[in-house]
Amino acid sequence: MGAFIGQLIDGRERWLTWKSAVAGTFWCGLNLIALTVFARWLAGAFSAGPPTAVVCATAVLLTVVGLGSNALFHQLDFRGEHWLWGALPAFLTLFPLMVLLIVIPDSAASAWWFSATVVCVSVVTVFALETTFRHRQQNTREVAVPKILDTKTEPIVADNDIDTQLEARLAGTISTAGPIETENEEMPWHAPEVSQWMTRSDADDGSVTVEGVTIAKFAAGQNRANVHLTFCPPLPVSPQIECETVDGDEVRIKVAAVFPHGARIELTRPAHDNQDAPIAIGYFAHTEQNQSIEAAA
Repeated sequence: MGAFIGQLIDGRERWLTWKSAVAGTFWCGLNLIALTVFARWLAGAFSAGPPTAVVCATAVLLTVVGLGSNALFHQLDFRGEHWLWGALPAFLTLFPLMVLLIVIPDSAASAWWFSATVVCVSVVTVFALETTFRHRQQNTREVAVPKILDTKTEPIVADNDIDTQLEARLAGTISTAGPIETENEEMPWHAPEVSQWMTRSDADDGSVTVEGVTIAKFAAGQNRANVHLTFCPPLPVSPQIECETVDGDEVRIKVAAVFPHGARIELTRPAHDNQDAPIAIGYFAHTEQNQSIEAAA
């Protein structure tokens, strides 16, 4: 709720998801129950305090449900607002526990101490959830700069009907179709101001070939990222793509999607690697003659 109010203030309002609505219902329900119990206690409806076991069980139940609701709030609706906005619903969820402490009789000393401990643990857990979700969002965010691809990953093929020559190239059996050159010191990707370059060849038979290198960077502490390749103008059909790391640390690569206008690559590096370093990725995209003709028709 706090994050949503913050978005309204910033002019970035959006509808809550159904999971967030469920979490909000839990939160509102807990507070309504607490208000009802508190009002009845003020009216003298309770002649005797509840048993200690009931108090302890209720405190645990309220804590579990409240923290679960706030976990959904943080995970689904919290988008980097100020930490006070994100922590607001967490503190408000502790209100039922505070009311529970008020209605406990003085004789139930053990219940008092137990409930106070639960409240303290709840506050610590709330801050732990806050830190966890912030760290997760930082590690899973998409970087604007293209990232790395794995040489051991098999390329995704858009069409099952692959030409014999392309099969031989992917298998590395054609002598003229060697790997992407990395030894040439005059290659443009060696320039520090260049982040991506490519060459495109349109053959007379209708096939199209695109080769290039893109520089990827992982931020410190980031282990997952996406790379977006753009083909402009779009190719006649979705191409077959082959990628390899030509400079930098190795990463695990997955070609997630291939389209005529581009491709999306998912990159993962080891969890223990938290350095901020650039990586050069070479890629080769190719469309066949028969595919181009069919697309044109």
